[in-house]
Amino acid sequence: MAEKKVLDIRGIIFPLDLLQFKNCLNAMKKGERLEVILNDEEVARNLKLLVQRSDDALLYHKKHMDYICLGILKKEGSG
Repeated sequence: MAEKKVLDIRGIIFPLDLLQFKNCLNAMKKGERLEVILNDEEVARNLKLLVQRSDDALLYHKKHMDYICLGILKKEGSG
């Protein structure tokens, strides 16, 4: 199983949070997993839309008390 990368974008303002996410995802290889930690549901919706429009897969969307985690799998042909 590939190592999971973690991207913590809590407190980073729009659009820098989306840019950091996109750059991190583009740098990944097929089969790698990314966990994104954030604290804004609107940003979570935007990231999920970006994943849906790509060849990548959203693995989970977990809401915790004070943050949100998204799990993403890098798939073949994306990036």
